[in-house]
Amino acid sequence: MRVSAESRQRARFGRRQSGADSPTLRPPFAEEVDRIRAEEVVAEAESERRVVLGRNISRMTSSAAIDALDALVSATTVQEVLRKYERLQEGLSLRPFVGQLEFFWKLKQKLVSKQLQKFSKISAILQKLEKRAQNRQYLGNRALVGQRVLVIGGGISGLRVATELLLLGASVLCVEKRNQFTRNNVIHLWPNVISDMKSLGAKRFYGQFCVGAIDHIAIRALQLILLKIALLLGLRFRPNITFQELCPRLLAQKDGVCADAQHCDCCCHSHGFGGQSRVLSLL
Repeated sequence: MRVSAESRQRARFGRRQSGADSPTLRPPFAEEVDRIRAEEVVAEAESERRVVLGRNISRMTSSAAIDALDALVSATTVQEVLRKYERLQEGLSLRPFVGQLEFFWKLKQKLVSKQLQKFSKISAILQKLEKRAQNRQYLGNRALVGQRVLVIGGGISGLRVATELLLLGASVLCVEKRNQFTRNNVIHLWPNVISDMKSLGAKRFYGQFCVGAIDHIAIRALQLILLKIALLLGLRFRPNITFQELCPRLLAQKDGVCADAQHCDCCCHSHGFGGQSRVLSLL
């Protein structure tokens, strides 16, 4: 059978046209696979963006925290110290913890070491406190874990005792009736006291501390140094609070256990004390 040239041409045109118009065959669930792949690409890009953003925030937070810490070290009044300390806490979302120097260790973790190198004073203070905290006599800051201690009076003795309690792992609250340190009396320091204060970084807080043959300092200046040290170790310090007497409900209990805190409005309960107090057994 003969086929004309026109018929052959029509057949070729028809095949080309049908090939162009016919849909491409795809495997089952191909659209679902494409959608999942597209979602994975978007999720990966978003993850990378968050990582970069997190790094930037971390750097900014650390830099601001170092500035706040530097301002705290340079503060000259109690109120200024407490304001700078509060700013440091808010900037790093930190609060004094339950003990074991948890505040101090978390503070060190938040600060970027490379940025600390630019602030030799701050770096030296943290190194001094870390070295002191790692002293074997503090038993890994666990000797007083779980103990809540109330120190009445923010004088030299009160703040130094608070520092030791913090290093032993206790949770410490110090109350002081004044809101300023105003005693300018100059006191003589024994050699062992000078050595003890230097081991806590006192000279970094106060550059004129016992320079050369000088072995005396104003009480006010020494209190400020001790307050700053204790705050960095996690002390809770409350000014304008005066101790009047032991809670009457505590004294009414023969076994020295205070009444339910919900039914007592004394200052101790407002700061988390009472309920399991053993103060009577120590009197």
